Amino acid sequence: MMTNKDLEQLITEYGKDIYSFCLHLTGNRDTADDLYQETFLTAVKRQRTLENVEEPKAYLLSVAVHLWTNMKRKYARRMGIAPVTSYDDALLVETRDNADEQLLADEQKKQVQQAVASLPEKLRVVVLLHYMAELPVKEMAKMLHIPEGTVKSRLKHARDILAVALEDYENE
Repeated sequence: MMTNKDLEQLITEYGKDIYSFCLHLTGNRDTADDLYQETFLTAVKRQRTLENVEEPKAYLLSVAVHLWTNMKRKYARRMGIAPVTSYDDALLVETRDNADEQLLADEQKKQVQQAVASLPEKLRVVVLLHYMAELPVKEMAKMLHIPEGTVKSRLKHARDILAVALEDYENE
């Protein structure tokens, strides 16, 4: 039985990473808040599964991805249209000595964020899991219920798209 202390432990250890992932996945703070809360509520409901999991963070990320997919599907059905996501400019700002360097760094981050946000959902999810959550391909495949080769293919495809998008930015 999961106690409040166990839940607090999960939130303390993984909460920041899970929230950050939810924010980048949804692109909206309000939606990210809802997804974050639902992720931990689902974890509490599935406490027996969580107790037997070797990697709780990966499990929580998996729950977030599946909840997000379901949320989008329900919204699309209600609206009768394909789901559309926005992207919130929410990255941590690194401190720099030079204000010009800071401005350039902020612009580069914004371009990367926009490029990632413009990726199709399937590609964006693997990019976020790989680079933000730092999950290995094997873990992502297991989490997303797809073959490892598909994960690798999606990562490569996403990198190719990002390279072109960011190359255009470099040439501006």
